Amino acid sequence: MTVELTHLVAGRREIVSRSIAKLKPGERTVIAEILADELIDRIGDALARSDTAALEAWLEEAYSRHSNLPYLSAVLKRTCRTLLDVGGADGWLRNRDVTTRIAGSIAGAIRRPRPATIEISSESIDEIDVAINDLVARLFEKDVLTGEHSRAVALWCVRLARRLGLDAAQTQLVQRGGLMHDIGKIATPIDILNAPRRLTKHERFVIERHPIDGVEMVADIPQLEELVPMIRSHHERLDGKGYPDGLRGEQIPLLARIVSVADCFNAMIGRRPYRPPLSPSIALEELTRHTGTQFDPDIVEAMTWLVADHSERL
Repeated sequence: MTVELTHLVAGRREIVSRSIAKLKPGERTVIAEILADELIDRIGDALARSDTAALEAWLEEAYSRHSNLPYLSAVLKRTCRTLLDVGGADGWLRNRDVTTRIAGSIAGAIRRPRPATIEISSESIDEIDVAINDLVARLFEKDVLTGEHSRAVALWCVRLARRLGLDAAQTQLVQRGGLMHDIGKIATPIDILNAPRRLTKHERFVIERHPIDGVEMVADIPQLEELVPMIRSHHERLDGKGYPDGLRGEQIPLLARIVSVADCFNAMIGRRPYRPPLSPSIALEELTRHTGTQFDPDIVEAMTWLVADHSERL
């Protein structure tokens, strides 16, 4: 791993936080944080490859997918500037030629003229993201660890969707589903969420209500209707032993199966009150061990490729 990437991985939360803090209050949404985090991934890839082509392609895609997001340019500019400031001040960002090209690519994307949006529907990205942001902000207030996990799951969902060849609309949908999959844990008692031990039978019953609680929370928000299958079914299993409905195989929506793999993988590699993080290789072994019974084989294969490819690039 290069010096640049070692520090980039270690300091990404600081970079995202500082970037978002510089935005206007109304622009500090969870979607803005996800975009900032994803941009850091793309910049890390450009540093590893000494090539900005993939970054430039992603920038065009970001402007296409988020054409109605008025603060997209501000997120990109602030994140890039913060990363360069942090790297320059700490002395770890050494490849000046590549960083100059990265900054130029982002500046060029921001300055490029783009057609104005003539009509914005009632279910525009702004309305959807406001509704999501309000709920996720409540989740962060309840438990920061669960909120951070949800943000990470959303990013893994995007990577899996692209690897599986899903189109832009489905990719954006599963990103939102990943972000919202645990929203029902707002209703879960904090002592159960943070229990540093194995849960009792009653506590397990309570926490396994969170998919249903999540569906109830979004039931009266028409803009979030498409997220319901992912919120409700991300703990279903191919063998029918999941919850809450005991669905089997393809009865489980594809996007819910993607969220399931992303959720379990990130839960294993993340910090938990009852255990230290597992290594990505051990987490992949666990996914593979339960392939075909709990997890969709194609999605586990995609996750294995992503983790292996990511490791090679780092």
